[in-house]
Amino acid sequence: MKKIILFGCGQGGHNAYKYYSKKCNIVAFSDNNKDLYGTMINNIKVINPNKISTLNYDSIFISSMYREFIFKQLISELNISKDNIEFVRDDILNDNITSIFKEIFFFIFLSTSVYSLTHFLEYSLK
Repeated sequence: MKKIILFGCGQGGHNAYKYYSKKCNIVAFSDNNKDLYGTMINNIKVINPNKISTLNYDSIFISSMYREFIFKQLISELNISKDNIEFVRDDILNDNITSIFKEIFFFIFLSTSVYSLTHFLEYSLK
């Protein structure tokens, strides 16, 4: 199983955890927020980015909306190869399931409204 670090502990990190925890071994979270160092998210430790090099991992998945900044930080400040960095897809970061349900609900609502209006007009005009 692929060993990964999720960089970003906000909502995107939590969404990425939900998605990747079934497919990968998440060895750590990392974040630039110093208040999070040493805390746990889903029983996984949050580490200072400077400690990434001490871990055994295959890839770092950037799970933050600040992906460009973090990408540059990982390469230039932490000397991590860009081949070991991946970006979490936007639909995972933003938990697109919620968006899909909203679209389905709207479609059902719209369909029901059109159906009701059609029947109302049909009977009103008789």
